Amino acid sequence: ANAVKADIDASAATVRTAGSVPAAGKPGTASAMDMETTAAERYGLWDLGSNAVKLRNKMKTIEAIDQRTTALAAMFKEISAPPLNQLHAYSARSDALASQAGNTAGAELAALRGEFDTLAWLFKQTSDILLPLSKEQVLLQQYRHNLSNWLETTQREYHDALAALAVRLAVLAGILAGVFLLAEIWRRAVLRYSHDMRRRSQLLLIRKIVTWAAVICIIG
Repeated sequence: ANAVKADIDASAATVRTAGSVPAAGKPGTASAMDMETTAAERYGLWDLGSNAVKLRNKMKTIEAIDQRTTALAAMFKEISAPPLNQLHAYSARSDALASQAGNTAGAELAALRGEFDTLAWLFKQTSDILLPLSKEQVLLQQYRHNLSNWLETTQREYHDALAALAVRLAVLAGILAGVFLLAEIWRRAVLRYSHDMRRRSQLLLIRKIVTWAAVICIIG
């Protein structure tokens, strides 16, 4: 049991390194998510992309831990099967002895009582083995439920991050298109109205510097 709990704690610590998710149902969860959304709105393009990648890696980590937890739960279920079947056998034998008790007396009744005592002792010993295994299965089921909620929240954040990134890219593409459109208008105006070759070259150089400076400022 202690080894399983240690494995679960280590898995949870691995997920926390990928980023924290507010627990569902706790006060302040909505406020925390609103703060994260507001912070995301202030992110630049590279920050939004990096955040989307981190959320994707976090989802993969949670899914990997869920697979390990599922395998662990299956192992405990397999281990619990023999003692559970043994308890059923003890119960069936006890019922059979109880049906015989009304028709026996003397030495046979004493023998039945001795067998009852033996069955009771075996039942207790087997139950002591099965009970911790059952508790661990319940713990693993709860842990998988928490992982499922965690994954759902992370997936929602990931989709929100992709949507924000798509909007930012669309806005950026529109702004860059406007910059290059103005640069093209500038170029055509210089070619049309500036007949001095030296001045035309200077104006086109200035245009190029201003255009790429604007592009760098917008992207950065």
